[in-house]
Amino acid sequence: MGRVLRLGLVLGLAGGLLSAAPPPASAQTTTPISLSYVSTLGFGPTISSVREGVTQLFGAVRASTASAVPAAVTVQVTLGASGTTATKGSCNVVAFLGFSCSGGDWGVPNGEYTVDVTIPKNSKSGQTTVQIVAIDDTVTEGPEIIRLSGSVRFNLTGYSVGTFDLTVDDEDDDLTLSVDPGFVVEGAGARPVTVSARFGGATSDLSTATEVTVTVAGGTATLGAAADFTVSGLTNNRFTLSIPARSVSSRTFSFTMTARDDNTVESTAETVSLSAAATVGGGAVSASESVRIYDADAGVIFLSLVKSSDTATEISEVGEDDGAQTLRVKATLGASDSGVFTVNVVMGATGSTAVRGATGDYTLSRLTTSVTINAGAGETEGLSSPFTLTTYSDRVTEEHVRVLFTGTTTRALVAAAGLQITDADRTIRLTGPAHRGQEGSPASIAGQTLIGAELGSGSTRGN
Repeated sequence: MGRVLRLGLVLGLAGGLLSAAPPPASAQTTTPISLSYVSTLGFGPTISSVREGVTQLFGAVRASTASAVPAAVTVQVTLGASGTTATKGSCNVVAFLGFSCSGGDWGVPNGEYTVDVTIPKNSKSGQTTVQIVAIDDTVTEGPEIIRLSGSVRFNLTGYSVGTFDLTVDDEDDDLTLSVDPGFVVEGAGARPVTVSARFGGATSDLSTATEVTVTVAGGTATLGAAADFTVSGLTNNRFTLSIPARSVSSRTFSFTMTARDDNTVESTAETVSLSAAATVGGGAVSASESVRIYDADAGVIFLSLVKSSDTATEISEVGEDDGAQTLRVKATLGASDSGVFTVNVVMGATGSTAVRGATGDYTLSRLTTSVTINAGAGETEGLSSPFTLTTYSDRVTEEHVRVLFTGTTTRALVAAAGLQITDADRTIRLTGPAHRGQEGSPASIAGQTLIGAELGSGSTRGN
């Protein structure tokens, strides 16, 4: 009897153990695996973004855990997973050059967009070398994302794999400001200052307008009625430039600046700062430019452009259809002086918004020149030797652009000159239905004159 009871007790306990419920799902933990893109140089810092036109030759995909894994874990990683906004391009092997990528925003030279990354036993991380090319496409589009995602291979359970976003920074959303004129003179009264903004790309894929906020403030000059300068035509010293969708340039905005004559000799020009800020594709972009204030009490030499055939008449603009022209740089003393001044001039200087090159807006026969003024002999101005400026029609409607000429000399400040290249495709011409394409030839129907208006031929770029 006692034996039977003991047997029943053992069976009852065994049954209880066999029928025990599994632990709740909340008690079943998984080990997270994080993904990243890192440099294989140094200590392997994380690479969060790549710049258009740059190839990450020393990059790798890394998989990491917070603690060492008891057995090797292999993660299959997909580059360009769901959520990627950057367009995949194509890469081809080029003899002696390695590879060439085109046709999108990014690519992998060997064409392997799925890679295995193994975390060895008793380790916290593992990585596989992957070169990523950020393709320079000359299109303003804002930052884009390459998403990395993964899964654990060989049906291994107990792990979850996260995602990693690598940003492709758009080289062509670099913002620049154009300011005309680039200087004012103390005591010269209120002067209009015209500003425009432009992206670096040749075209734009941005589907919405970009609002650029520009703030005017003192640089080395001080803003205020009793200080160096004042401005009018602004709200809280700010204004907005709008770059339309699918465009790379804004319309211009003008405000008035007055530089106060403080009767103090200042040996260097003071500056007024213009700072621009905008958001493109969720990323912040900025730009800055300055207006120089020249001291009326110090020696100033002013640069200007003249045609070689008419050196008495200064010019401020040329047309993009004008072709080759022979020009000279003129330098004029702002006040009486003595001695000899040699002004070294840079043509097409930094700050120019026009693109130099036969496929751009203009070319120059040379990039530097010089002007000599013998003030001791009574000269107040001088001319450079002739040079050739050639403008090119691109058949694209866009904002007018500017070529900047800057100079330096001893014992005097040099005020830069700007030469505007006007866009022939922004010219309005009048046409009639019966004589379309013939300027000034309206048609008459039933005693009514019908006149149409159209922009010059070409596609639209800008506004």
